Amino acid sequence: MSSTPHDTPPPSPSSGATREARIASEPAVIALRSALQGYLTHRSPVEQLRRAFRLMCTEARRQGLRLDHVLHTFERAAATLSEASSQGRERARELLESLRAMCISEYFAGESATRAELDRGGAADVAPLP
Repeated sequence: MSSTPHDTPPPSPSSGATREARIASEPAVIALRSALQGYLTHRSPVEQLRRAFRLMCTEARRQGLRLDHVLHTFERAAATLSEASSQGRERARELLESLRAMCISEYFAGESATRAELDRGGAADVAPLP
């Protein structure tokens, strides 16, 4: 098969695209989209959204994904929701920053819990970060 300038090879197993695809296909991301939608339409409490972030971050750490992969996945999920764009440009930007901060907080909260469990000699439910 001949190659054209527009053909791109599939991502290598160690590439970021493959790693993102692993988390993007997880039920955790579906739960995050649903929680985001519910939160943006005022049908769900913030705690449901926080749990969805926690689930996605736990999955990401189990897969050895860094925070930047998690944030990229979150931003792609948020960009697919029409509810976010209906907030107005400035409000949508503020909301996105607030949600990014929540995502970061949950990512590191889970990391801290994992390290604390390992320090106590217990079995952690997620793999520690290197």
